Amino acid sequence: MRTIRISTLIAFVLLLIAVPALAQVSGTAVNSSLGRYVDSVNGTTANDAVRIALDGNDDLMAMKKEAEAAGVLIGQASQRERTSVGFESRQQVGGGRNRSMVVGSIPLELGGRIGARKEVAKREAEFAQRMFEEKERLLASDVREKFGRTLALAYKLKVTEDVLKFVTETYELVRENVREGDKAPLEENMILVELNRLRSMREKDEGGVRISILELKNLMGLGPESPLVLKGDFENLVEPLPSLRIATDVALQRRTDLQVLRASEAFADARIEQQKSEGKVDASVNLGYERMTENFPGRGDHMVIFGFSIKLPYWNGNRDAIEAAVLDKEASEKRLAFGELIVRREVASAFARYEFAAKALEIFRVGVTGEAFRNLEVIRQTYEFGGSSLIDYLGEQRRYVDYQSGLIDAQLEVYLSKVELMKAGNEPGLK
Repeated sequence: MRTIRISTLIAFVLLLIAVPALAQVSGTAVNSSLGRYVDSVNGTTANDAVRIALDGNDDLMAMKKEAEAAGVLIGQASQRERTSVGFESRQQVGGGRNRSMVVGSIPLELGGRIGARKEVAKREAEFAQRMFEEKERLLASDVREKFGRTLALAYKLKVTEDVLKFVTETYELVRENVREGDKAPLEENMILVELNRLRSMREKDEGGVRISILELKNLMGLGPESPLVLKGDFENLVEPLPSLRIATDVALQRRTDLQVLRASEAFADARIEQQKSEGKVDASVNLGYERMTENFPGRGDHMVIFGFSIKLPYWNGNRDAIEAAVLDKEASEKRLAFGELIVRREVASAFARYEFAAKALEIFRVGVTGEAFRNLEVIRQTYEFGGSSLIDYLGEQRRYVDYQSGLIDAQLEVYLSKVELMKAGNEPGLK
């Protein structure tokens, strides 16, 4: 028994020594920071954030320009190969015979070369466009995910500040009781330590919100100095879904990454036809004019040149290039098959994630958070009337913070699972 009393006395002395080093909070108001990050009237919604990102993200805009450039090249591919014109002059050394000649060559591009080249350009432009659309899908989902995570951090900050205000009021009450001699100075010091722990926690939470806001601005294509206040909450998240089979069928049609793979397969087909056309005979028509002169007055000949040249095919009919193009198509087919398997898995995974997240949220909402607040109120009142210890009260207060944070995490998980569902199905509401 004597040992216990000595330990208690030592702890009490150490706390008295530490008190001057602790920040004093008497009379300090705890103001909510939520308004700096969330505005229910003038804030930016998730839909607004996606729209700003799709309009202002420079990386996305670069891909859009590349897709437009590929589209312009379709017209260029329709042009016939350029006509060549040559000039030649021959002068006899020590004599009077001279010859001047102008000859032009017009390629005929036989064997469907123009059509094959144009088809390749069309497929390449389609591939670039699909890549741009896939980038849009990924960027939109990234923005929505970061928006939700930032919103969750902001609401967690509010929970910390609410509890900080709650503990500050308790501290003031205990401080008065200590002055009046109703409570021991040790209790005041214990609450002061908890109060400063919450103040430190609040600073860390607000730092996390600001960093997340900066990351969201970056995705949206905004500079760090640009103002951004969010608008939204985690209410009414749970809603019925279509069947997994219907969602999977729709995703297989809408997913832009699959459309990229299909465009790649069509591009490979066009390349095969182009290589086949390159392996056929081609010809050019030659037209020209020649003038021959001598050192005799009035002597000179004028001649018109007409002819053609034939471009012989490769000895193997361009077989190697055709075989390489065929292998590229087979690779595209394999990638498409694997991509469809991935889409099926992602849709099924998103459905499972949403189902269990919705159940967890409902259990948490009904059976945890409401009871946690009531428990905290009871423990606080019993502590104030001397029915429970300060340690019980502080422990319950910490559990309450954990419960509130857990509720926000559960809401965020439902939100993120909905974003994943939209991403997996490339739903119209995603962008």
